[in-house]
Amino acid sequence: MKYLKTEFKDLKPYHSQHLTKGIILNANESPYNLPKAILEKFKDLLDNIDFNRYPDTDNTKLLASIAKTYALEVENVCAGVGSDEMLDCIFKAVISKGDKVLVPYPSFTMYKQMGIYYGANVIEIELDDEFRYDINLFIEKIISYNPKLIFLCVPNNPTGGSLSNEEIEKILKLSNGLVVVDEAYGEFDDKTALELIKKYDNLIVLKTFSKAFRLAGIRTGYALSSKENIKMINVVKMPYNLNVLSNEMAVLALDNKELILDNIKEIKNELSKTYKELKALGIEVYDSKANFLWCKLSDKIKSALIENKIYIRDIKFKDEMYSRITIGSKEEMEKLIKVVSSNANC
Repeated sequence: MKYLKTEFKDLKPYHSQHLTKGIILNANESPYNLPKAILEKFKDLLDNIDFNRYPDTDNTKLLASIAKTYALEVENVCAGVGSDEMLDCIFKAVISKGDKVLVPYPSFTMYKQMGIYYGANVIEIELDDEFRYDINLFIEKIISYNPKLIFLCVPNNPTGGSLSNEEIEKILKLSNGLVVVDEAYGEFDDKTALELIKKYDNLIVLKTFSKAFRLAGIRTGYALSSKENIKMINVVKMPYNLNVLSNEMAVLALDNKELILDNIKEIKNELSKTYKELKALGIEVYDSKANFLWCKLSDKIKSALIENKIYIRDIKFKDEMYSRITIGSKEEMEKLIKVVSSNANC
């Protein structure tokens, strides 16, 4: 660590416990693997992959597939190693030391962490008492700070609150800088900001295959924006960033998206059911438009969950600990509620 920059000395590496056994509800992944029919199609593709060659550095086939899916042009799309790489490219292309960046709080921790990497002045805008976006406060801070970059996680991770396109438009109209709408969980919501791309040249929408598409393992995400913004991202994007397997599986997923996304309704039903059951047990839990719930659990409940090999994510907000529970299968959520109810003080 003696070679680490002094401004990074208080930073800690991003960590998420890697689990392979038990009920895994800590990383907002889908509880379902891909349908067997798609896995078989992928196996057939392996015979035609030249592993001795570099992948297509322009990800041509994948970008064409994404563009077709959203009725955009290829020049409106850029793909990377998860939406994380797209975030990194945006910071790299846009931010100079001291530039102001607005981020919601609590939200995805990498917005602030990447801001620190690039020397930005990161300004956190707290959510309201119900962990919803306070648009008036955002507008106030935009006027005060004139930020170069604004992040909106919609729905927000880890709290689950969303924004209407009308609210997003208010921010787009007011901002002189770029507005990044991170829709990692967008498929679970009833709306998308994509319809605003052609109207606002300061909007970038980020999406991923990691959540609703059940493909966290291929680490593939993408940015959708104006041609000029995508060109900007490509200037700083590393060559050969996506491997051949990720490229092929992502294209296969889009070609079969109806089959892959057919369990979204089931996950949303489980989310609604779990929310009501936690409420009935006296648990402090908040509305969510994603595939997880933000709540406050007692130490007794959290210890009991661990004892029963049910793993969730604890997150500190200010001086208090909250929990984020990914929605799993029907059977997994029944087991979680059983443990919670046995240890709740109603």
